[in-house]
Amino acid sequence: MFVEANNLPYEGGLYYFGPTSAPRWWSRYELATGIRTQAYDGIAGGGIVDITVPGISINETIPTLKHVVAIDNTAEEHVGAANGSLEIGSWDNPTGVSELRLGQRKDLGPNNGYLNGHISRLAYYPYRLADATLQEITS
Repeated sequence: MFVEANNLPYEGGLYYFGPTSAPRWWSRYELATGIRTQAYDGIAGGGIVDITVPGISINETIPTLKHVVAIDNTAEEHVGAANGSLEIGSWDNPTGVSELRLGQRKDLGPNNGYLNGHISRLAYYPYRLADATLQEITS
């Protein structure tokens, strides 16, 4: 999943797959950690990946954020890239996902987790892109 957006510092969700609880797969700009993604099946560790965006401080507005997440079921990796920075983390298999929300992280409640900005481009790839490609398309 690739998204290009701008965001004011508010912990806004970029996209969210899943029901309100697990299994879920989401990505958002988080005040304390920068870009955070999670693939969570509700049972195992949580599959969280925090991505540091070069040149951006925590709580800073990101005028153009290019972000991509890949779930690799074969290698059991959860990979994220943002503005050219790549992080690889743990993996949880988020099976049984039933809905997609754009611009909101649903599990934070009905009035929370909205993107305080806009999404200018969104793309879904039905296959795992190479790490170098993930970095390239977010640079």
